[in-house]
Amino acid sequence: MSQPILAVGVDPAKRVHRAVAVLFPDEVICDVELPNGLDAIRDLDTRLADLAITHSAELVARHSDFDWLKSGGSSRGNSPCSTRTTRERG
Repeated sequence: MSQPILAVGVDPAKRVHRAVAVLFPDEVICDVELPNGLDAIRDLDTRLADLAITHSAELVARHSDFDWLKSGGSSRGNSPCSTRTTRERG
């Protein structure tokens, strides 16, 4: 049997971001709103890595969105939505 996939989507916004993690194919295991701040993004990063370990799953995220947020990006300026999806190992 192949390794389960933990798929994560992040919807960046000016004040509050939303992140949803789905244990493929259809089990939502994390659905959170978080403030637009680096500490909240780092906490989410840790939480998602822990969930991937707990479920022995490969963490798959919209790499550009998540890294963009962790680097302090805001919803003004560059849009991460036009970039391609990549895989990250948790």
